Amino acid sequence: MLIKLKTLQLQTIQIEIDPEQTVKALKEKIEAERGKDNFPASRQKLIYAGKILQDDTPIKDYKIDEKNFVIVMVSKMMKGLVYPFSRRPLVTRRPSIYKTRGKGKMQRLIRKRNELRRQLQEARATIITLQGLLQLKADQERMATTTTSQQLPGPQAPGNTNARPSG
Repeated sequence: MLIKLKTLQLQTIQIEIDPEQTVKALKEKIEAERGKDNFPASRQKLIYAGKILQDDTPIKDYKIDEKNFVIVMVSKMMKGLVYPFSRRPLVTRRPSIYKTRGKGKMQRLIRKRNELRRQLQEARATIITLQGLLQLKADQERMATTTTSQQLPGPQAPGNTNARPSG
């Protein structure tokens, strides 16, 4: 059976394989044909009709049509991660937070955080004080305008001396 494969870089690969063989054998054949550096079998994912092909399943079970193609995805290696589709774990690095020599840095960060919290509290207190002062000033201005308006007689319209009181 001839299987057409397409990579994410739009390269087309054609591989002749027996339908009785497993997907893992197909991956190994891709690796042998295209190179272990570019297409390692442990990092390949084969996708057909929206499904990821499982390694231990025979190719005939997926009913791959020779007119259609299978997508080949090769995952990139990232430091410190374990890939679920590769059977062997990679060497992982311990986070720097657990290192003994990183304690001084952590303590500096904690001191900085506490300093920022103290500054925030001071800023809040200043805002509350300023709001109180603004309220006091507004109250004083309101009192000044009411006392001024009580001392001055109200304006009278010219020529209207016989004004009736409303009531």
